[in-house]
Amino acid sequence: MIEAIESGVSVAHSTDASGQDASTLRSSMNDLLEEFQHARHKMRIAFMLPSIDDGMSISEIARTLGVSRQLAQRLVHEAREEERTHMLRHTAQ
Repeated sequence: MIEAIESGVSVAHSTDASGQDASTLRSSMNDLLEEFQHARHKMRIAFMLPSIDDGMSISEIARTLGVSRQLAQRLVHEAREEERTHMLRHTAQ
């Protein structure tokens, strides 16, 4: 669809030019957005504990990632919970 629009096809005819119906395109786009959001969340979580270990404050982390301080705090809490869960699984084995 994007290729069709970029090549000059009108927006009204772009779904026809793509060869897919609008519901399939919407579903595909939603799936891709969900994958992106999941990957972004994983990246943020992976960034948290090493940043804290390096001595960064929650405010510094928030500024670095371009998120609110409150979101950075929640992400640090989530990263710590994941670390605890991971450690408990390995201890139990």
